[in-house]
Amino acid sequence: MEKQINHRIRLIFSALILLSVQFSYGSNPITKFHIIDLKCESFNNPLGIGVAKPRLGWNIESSQRNWMQSSYQIIVASDSMKLSQNIGDLWNSGRVKSNQNLYIEYAGIHLKSRQMCWWKVKVWDNKGFSSTWSAPQCWTMGILARDEWRAKWISSDIQLKEYQKYLRGFTDFGMESVNEIRKWEPIIRKMTDTVENAPAVYLRKSFDSQKKVQKAFVSVCGLGLYELYMNGQRIGKNYLDPAFSDYQKTVYYSTYDVTQNIQHGENSIGTILGNGWYNLIIPHLLRYYAADYIAPPKLLLELNITYTDGSVKTISSDRTWKYMTNGPIQFNCLLGGETYDANKEIQVGIVMALMIRIGKQHYLLMHPKVD
Repeated sequence: MEKQINHRIRLIFSALILLSVQFSYGSNPITKFHIIDLKCESFNNPLGIGVAKPRLGWNIESSQRNWMQSSYQIIVASDSMKLSQNIGDLWNSGRVKSNQNLYIEYAGIHLKSRQMCWWKVKVWDNKGFSSTWSAPQCWTMGILARDEWRAKWISSDIQLKEYQKYLRGFTDFGMESVNEIRKWEPIIRKMTDTVENAPAVYLRKSFDSQKKVQKAFVSVCGLGLYELYMNGQRIGKNYLDPAFSDYQKTVYYSTYDVTQNIQHGENSIGTILGNGWYNLIIPHLLRYYAADYIAPPKLLLELNITYTDGSVKTISSDRTWKYMTNGPIQFNCLLGGETYDANKEIQVGIVMALMIRIGKQHYLLMHPKVD
């Protein structure tokens, strides 16, 4: 009897050893961990990435204490179908021994402007157990080179005011001393005391779309500030875009997914341009008036529509756009506020919705203005 019990114990012990060996080569049956919060350049599913080799990262949730990542594998594909089949036609890192999960630089084939990239990741812990693949994520490349822009800078017939031209003639950052600022402060205030007119610029373009849309992205920069509209709907939630920069060196632009905003038939896209830091109206530090970039508001916009049949339609800012300056925003300055004349309000609820109904006599032919 004792021999039979010992024999059974040995069988059970052997079976446990075999099970442990089997589980060591597969997924962890006890401790579950999974990948969350995939990010490209610190954003979830970003649009308009402007670097050739984006940096990828993720977080891991685990119920086990002292859990550590030992390896990872990243797959990047040109479409979601290939990604679901584990085909990394853009990049397959293979299993990489590393505990790094942030700022991992893309190392696949060269990416092109406006390209859409789908990706996912899988990790292993320090015991050799693997996670399942993460949920798929994507990013869209921006316009990587200046000469790849199909759009042109355009503006209205607004000109700089005489005092702006005069102050712009000074050397940038050339008057920083307290004495110089005190000397020029009353002079500049006198120049600007009577400034009542600094209107916003309303620009629009109508276009036709007759096919089924697969995807549509718009890249836009409006200097000094802009709001973007399509078919009466405001695009994006940001205010005071683009961010301030040294406009002589760097100008930021944003990319939006407007797939759901394109309607069958006639469409209209438009912007409202304000002065912002690019064209200060009310006195501030003298150096902002002396900056060489000071100029009237202008727009750079490119809309790319891809249809389900594979064809692409591009709408770019050019001389065919229309504009007006006699709208409800009669004065705008980042430091001086806004004057809104409701008598000139465009009767549409959202200001750009029915600009097409305004008589053509209110519009002048747009001319390109390139810096």
